[in-house]
Amino acid sequence: KPQFRNALIGVLAVIILFVVYITFLSKGASWDFNKFRIGSTTAETLGELSENDIIETDAISRLEIKVPDVGTISLEPNSKIQRLPANKIQLLSGMLTEKKKGANKLLTLVVPEAEIKDYFLGGQFTLAVNEENITTVNVNDGWTTIVKNDLETLLLPNHTCRIIPDSGIGLPYLNTSAS
Repeated sequence: KPQFRNALIGVLAVIILFVVYITFLSKGASWDFNKFRIGSTTAETLGELSENDIIETDAISRLEIKVPDVGTISLEPNSKIQRLPANKIQLLSGMLTEKKKGANKLLTLVVPEAEIKDYFLGGQFTLAVNEENITTVNVNDGWTTIVKNDLETLLLPNHTCRIIPDSGIGLPYLNTSAS
């Protein structure tokens, strides 16, 4: 019965390799983040943000998250995000700014009823979700797309757009215009 024993050893080896891969290698790289108190330039290193982790800020702190190959995300006071698999972040409440200078990978931000995606690498934009789940997207540099129900809206630099639940994507407007 050495054939049966060898086959059993082979199957067990494959199962062990699969478990090791799922446990250690299939997860994305952890994202380091620092905490800043309002009015202070000194950062407190808090650790790493792994997939499915949720972090939030209080009224007197900000977080800066370093996303490998993407850039930096600044989480403003009274904000909450969840890191999702596959280079995605869900903004649950509050405001964040994404700075993607020198990015090598795209990042998707999930907000109530829509996804905000890079149109190309690089650029900077700010997202805010208020108490009524209305999202405001403000593009400072680069181009961004808003995707809702398979419809895509392109947002150009220096433009702002609102996403209203149960209503849709508003018309983008130039930041110098009255809102």
